[in-house]
Amino acid sequence: MAIRAAELLIKALYFGHTALWRRALRRARRDEAMGLFFASLSESLGGAFLKIAQLLSARGDLLPPAVIDRLRPLRDQVPPFKAMVYGADRAALLPPLLHGRLTVLDARPVAAASVAQVHRGRMDDGRLVAVKLRRPGLAARLHTDLVLAAALARLAGKLPALRAVPIEALLEEVNRTIDRQIDFGRELAMGARFHSAFAARRDITIPRLYPELSGESCLVSDFIDGLMPLSAGDLEPAARERAATAAVTALFQMVFDEGLIHCDMHPGNLFCRRDGSLVLLDFGFVCELSDADRAAFTEFFFAFASGDGRGCSRVVVDTALALPAGFNRGAFDAAMIDLISRHHAVTAEAFEVARFAVELFDTQRRFRVTGSTAFTMTIIAFLVLEGMVKTL
Repeated sequence: MAIRAAELLIKALYFGHTALWRRALRRARRDEAMGLFFASLSESLGGAFLKIAQLLSARGDLLPPAVIDRLRPLRDQVPPFKAMVYGADRAALLPPLLHGRLTVLDARPVAAASVAQVHRGRMDDGRLVAVKLRRPGLAARLHTDLVLAAALARLAGKLPALRAVPIEALLEEVNRTIDRQIDFGRELAMGARFHSAFAARRDITIPRLYPELSGESCLVSDFIDGLMPLSAGDLEPAARERAATAAVTALFQMVFDEGLIHCDMHPGNLFCRRDGSLVLLDFGFVCELSDADRAAFTEFFFAFASGDGRGCSRVVVDTALALPAGFNRGAFDAAMIDLISRHHAVTAEAFEVARFAVELFDTQRRFRVTGSTAFTMTIIAFLVLEGMVKTL
């Protein structure tokens, strides 16, 4: 831990100096300099710091837009690690049962993320599988990083731009989220729930996972070929319409029927086929919605559609993770009433989730209302999906 702490200190001083220097040269605003500092430091340190930055990049209710803009690119900029898939290293890497049945395992990964990467393999019966391998030594490194991150966060909380952020509550949320993402047993369970929930649908496919072939740091599922990004420009109009309809109905089924939110539904996890059917991958970052969460979100939707800004305000406050001392409820109600009145009456074609979400998060941030993870990630899921559907 001492070596890691020294690395953190040296890089924090270096990137802090760089951020301030660029700010001086370009007369950048304070938020932009802070975003540059945290993004550069997190990318350089990797481990939990990169994961924390990725999680915070979705929290527009907590951080200023200039900081979010600097953190957002970190979601996709993760280099793969070198997985030794031959000889003795392969035996140590794979669970015993999988090692005996896996005849081919490609050395080059097909996808890489901060927690794990995915390799294509072939079983002894000819079946193609996706083998997800957790980064070596990740659990121990994350534990050390989170201890150091807590200390850094306490210092960062003294910065003017972060004084309104409930650092301790947020760190607890981050710790829980990271614990879930490195728990392949939980990911197997979540994948099984998604597979069961969508088994009867022909317009969306969830790959089957194999718990008997998986282990603590290795997860095996079906490998699905022929995937295309939703932004593919050569889809036929009918396929585009089918993909858009499938995406929207799938999200509503997740939220209101299953009580699940896939919190990582970016273009690297949601694909389509030539006929417009969808394929959803990776269930490491899934939030479960309680009955109370679903009821609250339904109430929020209904209040929004009815133009009831006070009702929307009540839901946001009741589900908040934290409220500031001296919270001005009357002023917050008035701000929410104004926000809803400007958005609820527009046509479905003109309504933009992105614009509404940005203004909602800005209102929460101004009044220091920290949204719950479940509520915030549900809004983010709708926001991300809107962008994908509009590309169709």
